[in-house]
Amino acid sequence: MNKQRKTYILLAAVIIIWSFVGFQFLGYLESDDEVLSEVAYKKFVPKKAKDKELYKVETHDRDPFLDKYNKPKKKIKFIPKKKKDPVIFPQIRYKGSINNNGKLLFIVTINGSQKIVKLNQVVNEVEVVSGDNKEIKVKYKGEVKIFKK
Repeated sequence: MNKQRKTYILLAAVIIIWSFVGFQFLGYLESDDEVLSEVAYKKFVPKKAKDKELYKVETHDRDPFLDKYNKPKKKIKFIPKKKKDPVIFPQIRYKGSINNNGKLLFIVTINGSQKIVKLNQVVNEVEVVSGDNKEIKVKYKGEVKIFKK
């Protein structure tokens, strides 16, 4: 019985709140728009602009804090860098790695010939810089490239 009483009280409260919200909403919909009377506006006359004073910014040679004269800055000439020819890597494929008593060896195919290479070993100007089971880092003519398995 106690639960039913609470349910009825809550139901009555919900109905009262929603009816209040509904009346407020209907009150806004049915309100008549007020007609504004015409307002007499004055004719707009812009003010005349005054001539502006022009200022010239000049540099001061003397530094007021150090009490020294600044030397003019030297102009730096732009020298374009020479474009390097792009390094064309030989055909390299990483096949896998071999763990031989703690030493890691890599199976690499360079221009069709298969080689077993240690770290920092140079073969046909190609040096294996680092690597693991998934990828190796190869250096060729100063450029480094990563090859994946």
